[in-house]
Amino acid sequence: MLTAANPNSHLIAIDYRGWGYSTGTPTEKGVIIDGLATLDWVMNTALVDPSRILFVSQSLGTAIAMGVATQYHETHPHHPLAGIVTIAAFTSLRKLVAKYRMAGVLPLLAPLNVFPNVADFFIHQFLRAEFNTAERLGRLAWMTIGTQVSITLVHATNDWEISYLHSRELFEVAGAGDQRIRETVYTDKIVKEIEGGRIRHIETSWGGHNDIQKCDAVLKAVLSAW
Repeated sequence: MLTAANPNSHLIAIDYRGWGYSTGTPTEKGVIIDGLATLDWVMNTALVDPSRILFVSQSLGTAIAMGVATQYHETHPHHPLAGIVTIAAFTSLRKLVAKYRMAGVLPLLAPLNVFPNVADFFIHQFLRAEFNTAERLGRLAWMTIGTQVSITLVHATNDWEISYLHSRELFEVAGAGDQRIRETVYTDKIVKEIEGGRIRHIETSWGGHNDIQKCDAVLKAVLSAW
């Protein structure tokens, strides 16, 4: 759909280590390294200018993409990317697991939540990855102030896997307290923007967790990033 709408757009996707046809064991550090290696190939082998590269990610992939984008801009501040679009992102894996509800109803850690200290211990003891997207997004938004790097957060209110409240919190983090928010209400979505639209939060009324990438809000977010 994207390439049909814009014939000058190309898509590259990979299997991170431990997924698909890739061997190895996935770790937070490892999958971010895989993402950086792919970005390096796109820039230095395919010879695509960084300003033409946009990250589009969904669910767990949003945490990986945010890690790659943040680490890249820390080491290449004068060669910014076009931006990043996250679909159904979460603030951190620890927060997601702590509040996760299967099918949006049954709390996964309900028995442990009776004893908050026990639940916190369990999460910190056995959760090997943190994927703190909120912290990384805060750094990315700050590092790219004054640039054209776009940051778009898309989430459906009927997502029963990852609550839309995660993306709302991420938008607040990206704005760093900026109250100059422009809000536009449509029949099927609400769009909030700061910094002249460089940072956007799009909340759709449908799409759930798995079908939201098919909605026009995502396509428009991608096409408007350049």
